[in-house]
Amino acid sequence: MTLSSYGLTHKQIAAVVLNPNTGKGISTATLHKHFQDELDRGKPIADSQVIQSIFQRAVDLKHPQGATCAIWWTKVRCGWVATEKTVHEVQNNSGVLVAPANVTAEEWLGNRNGNGAKNGHGNGSDN
Repeated sequence: MTLSSYGLTHKQIAAVVLNPNTGKGISTATLHKHFQDELDRGKPIADSQVIQSIFQRAVDLKHPQGATCAIWWTKVRCGWVATEKTVHEVQNNSGVLVAPANVTAEEWLGNRNGNGAKNGHGNGSDN
């Protein structure tokens, strides 16, 4: 691992890399001239190790953080989005309706039947 993999800035790294002739930190120009490969590789190496760790935890259902890592992985890598839903009892109908939390049962049913929705929740003509 290199210092850049820990998130240090180039200025911070240059301050701790000592010039053997002076015993002082080197300039960022010198850092770039002699250590560009290490600077370029540091972040991807660290990122890959973190991703590998998260992946291993996500697929290990016995790991205490497995579920959290699996949820994070599906959100970030798979585009999964958790949405809040509300269960409404529907009059004159048997059963329940699950709709977005900010929409009433009437609005949702009207929108689903092509009648439009009120209060800006749909694209009906009565908005």
